[in-house]
Amino acid sequence: MKRDTISLPFKVAAEWTDDCQGKKDFDGPLLRVSTRYWPPAGQGGGMLVENGRVKSMSVPYRSDGRASAASSIVLYVRSSEGYGEPDYIDLARRKFVGDTEEEVKRKVEAWVGKTTTRIVRVLAREFRLRTITDGR
Repeated sequence: MKRDTISLPFKVAAEWTDDCQGKKDFDGPLLRVSTRYWPPAGQGGGMLVENGRVKSMSVPYRSDGRASAASSIVLYVRSSEGYGEPDYIDLARRKFVGDTEEEVKRKVEAWVGKTTTRIVRVLAREFRLRTITDGR
């Protein structure tokens, strides 16, 4: 479930699980990249259903027929119920459009790289970690 605000103190989406010989693990996700790609017209698409009948099997995802994607970098938080799938908050989200799958993937990968670098820099500053850059 997506949330748009974060409560402090932060409740991590981790759970205690049994390991072996009485040991326990407290593990869970924190950050994740999540992207959905939609192919251009003629290379995939959805179904058009009217009155319970499939009318068309290759409805393009976009009206202009171009390839597209939506990508998010999300922060997981403990679900409001305290169990099950964690809730998440979009730290960053962007939509992409291109003429080919390769073009859309290049755009997504460049954005994810820049955005995760920003997130890592914030964490490195907060925790006083030394960072090494690739000449920049």
